[in-house]
Amino acid sequence: MLIIAHRGNTNGPNPETENKEETISSAIAEGFECEIDVWRMNDQLWLGHDEPQYTTSLSFLTQYRNVLWIHCKNLEALAYLKNDFNCFFHDKDLYTLTSRGYIWGNISSPCNSLVVQVMPELSGVFSSECYGVCTDYPIRYASILV
Repeated sequence: MLIIAHRGNTNGPNPETENKEETISSAIAEGFECEIDVWRMNDQLWLGHDEPQYTTSLSFLTQYRNVLWIHCKNLEALAYLKNDFNCFFHDKDLYTLTSRGYIWGNISSPCNSLVVQVMPELSGVFSSECYGVCTDYPIRYASILV
């Protein structure tokens, strides 16, 4: 099963460091893929969940292209990244498809072998049958799934 570090977190939520390039790079170095939040405003790429917080670059994203799950936070980011990256946009829908055809769930979405289950620690329900899990606790899930 694929384990995806939510915003680069590896051992629980950390609002001070999540979605920062260093945090993302570190999670990837630990062997995890990463879900990150990306905005595009005024021809600049930004990382940040609720708002653009940290500038980033296309070269940074390209360096990790094969292990990023990019949650586009606005239409400009989605339009800019959709052809070259695995990205998606969603809000309250149960599922969305990524630009590479993966099914991305939402918190509490039912899961099967095709779905990336998101934040099972919040719903209290984890399915080892899902395609992958996106979590703030990838180290914990890695130890469970060994």
